[in-house]
Amino acid sequence: MKIVRNGLPFEASLPSRTMRILPVMAALASAPVAFATDVSEVAASMLADAEMRAFLSKGAATYDGGFRITPDDPDAPRLTIKGFFQTRLFLNAADDFESGFVLPRARLDFRVAMPRPKLQLRINTELAGSRGPRMLDVYGVYDNDDGFRVRFGQFRGRFNRAHGMTSVSRQLGLDRPLNDVIFRINRVQGLEFTFQGERVRTFATVSDGRASLNSDFISDRSADFALTGRVETRLGDASWRQYRDYTAFPDDDFGVLLGLGGHWQEGGATTAAADFGGRFGAVTFDVGLEGPGWNLSASVNGRWVDSGEETFEDYGFDVQGGAFITDDAELFAAYNHVWIDNDRGGTDFPSIGAGGNWYIAGHALKFTVQATYYPEPTTDLGTLFTGRIASLGLLTDVDGDQVVIGAQMQISF
Repeated sequence: MKIVRNGLPFEASLPSRTMRILPVMAALASAPVAFATDVSEVAASMLADAEMRAFLSKGAATYDGGFRITPDDPDAPRLTIKGFFQTRLFLNAADDFESGFVLPRARLDFRVAMPRPKLQLRINTELAGSRGPRMLDVYGVYDNDDGFRVRFGQFRGRFNRAHGMTSVSRQLGLDRPLNDVIFRINRVQGLEFTFQGERVRTFATVSDGRASLNSDFISDRSADFALTGRVETRLGDASWRQYRDYTAFPDDDFGVLLGLGGHWQEGGATTAAADFGGRFGAVTFDVGLEGPGWNLSASVNGRWVDSGEETFEDYGFDVQGGAFITDDAELFAAYNHVWIDNDRGGTDFPSIGAGGNWYIAGHALKFTVQATYYPEPTTDLGTLFTGRIASLGLLTDVDGDQVVIGAQMQISF
């Protein structure tokens, strides 16, 4: 209802000073609501900050070979986050000159340690590379503190040293050698039993075979059954930890590592993606010598394949060594030779390489350059060569004398 005074609406009859005061009074009336809202937001922010400080006060976030969150409660799980990436420049003089950059790997690795019971969980992911994002290692480990461990899930098959025992971020050269690409067991899905003593350690695995990475149990790639075993012994003062890579830093101890591995499977993928069924057997022997500032290693590999229609035998040998010329600069050389069964349409295929590493901050920040010469054409690899080997920069050629120069920067945490 409109109020009229002296023939005018009520608000029009008020003095002008009163009209100026009304908005101010209205603002003051609403101020407590706005002020209360601001106070509640500040209080909520302070409460969230207090809760975070209380959470962090119960443990410690540190860095020690990875970012670690360690709760104050000794029975609580501990989280470690690791990762690395590699970027490379390849120059290839095959039938035609090719060059360019490639990001072969970018990985994030999550590990959880549960003190009681003593379990370790790991999820290792590949975010880059020619095969795109995928899961690599997904497993749990039970450790009884007496050297006995049980691992279950998906993991690297403990067959040879280059792949089964050594991370690709801790190789001597740009990547694992061609021998490893051809003869390794790759990642498997299964169950592994390990015993590590003072001088000897053994690995025994039951799995779905050498090509069961990220596969279903009814997949054609999964073997009916597969057995993998490896035994190692160390001599000298070098610890097991020292053999996690191929490099021996100037302050490392002298030691000798001897390894013997074997694998057998029935069914599943054996040598190539289209080769299913049959039987597959492989054996490897490797030796590594390390001293203060120098290293030398070699391996011999062989395998036998029965595809159901044909039988093949392949063999390989590689040797590599390096020496530090300064406290953080290392030179290395490598020779690789594979003999492919003639029934595959192949023959022997050698290569020789040399290069250097600059350990800016150990393996955490490392620059590598390597040149590799392949005197024979890739057609000598027969049906084992499917177009290129991206990790080595090796391309198809029919004339031989292929030269590959690669430079890599690696960052890990």
